[in-house]
Amino acid sequence: MSNIADTCESVGLGYIPGNNNWKSYVGNIWYKIFSQYNLEKKGTLVEIAPGSVNKIGNGLKSYGFNGKLYVVEPNTKSLATIQEQYSQILPACIRPIKATLKKAIPILPEKVHAIIANHPLDDMIAGKYLDKIGFDEFFDDHYDSVSPDKTRELWRRIESDPSQLQAVKQEVSDEWNQLIERTNPCLIIISQYESYFFRSNNIPSPDKHAFDVLNEIRIRYSNSESNICLEEYVENPSRWLVLENPLK
Repeated sequence: MSNIADTCESVGLGYIPGNNNWKSYVGNIWYKIFSQYNLEKKGTLVEIAPGSVNKIGNGLKSYGFNGKLYVVEPNTKSLATIQEQYSQILPACIRPIKATLKKAIPILPEKVHAIIANHPLDDMIAGKYLDKIGFDEFFDDHYDSVSPDKTRELWRRIESDPSQLQAVKQEVSDEWNQLIERTNPCLIIISQYESYFFRSNNIPSPDKHAFDVLNEIRIRYSNSESNICLEEYVENPSRWLVLENPLK
């Protein structure tokens, strides 16, 4: 679901709206991380909430991944788009799962090599506030035409009840914990970098609350966090989280 912010993202080194290379740029960051951690090329991976914009897939292609890839994405339109893109660039066996993370967990393998996710947490929070019809309408709208007004209004409503928002953030964090316990991954990589779209439209809330969730996951698995050297090609390395063997 990571498309609300995906039209214009700021992951580092001056990427601005209109730059046609930003997807490749983000994909290259993922490629470098895969290389640094010797990701199993024939392994089993789970990607969470890719949305319809291919970034991780570009990194996997560059890395030469040809294993099995479970793709968990709750939006029908987005899943169909990303599945088509992946089928063209990856020899991997793509296993699409149209479901929220909560519903996908029981049907995922009990052992995987890695869990990967690019900018998923803001949309996971937002999705908790939408019923099925509202969910599809909201995310379909953003896939077709990014509108700051709907995003701003949704997050105004989300922040109107701080106690409920805190409970939702905890729920998202807990679902990640359940995912980790279910799949026992060797490696977890999550990015939640600041969005140029949010920043340029003065919508700070999604980045703030998503970063809170990322840090909650970080604290829970602090003994497993790996220090990666991303300073030369990302603005804020703290918005990337890499965990190695979190259940050991």
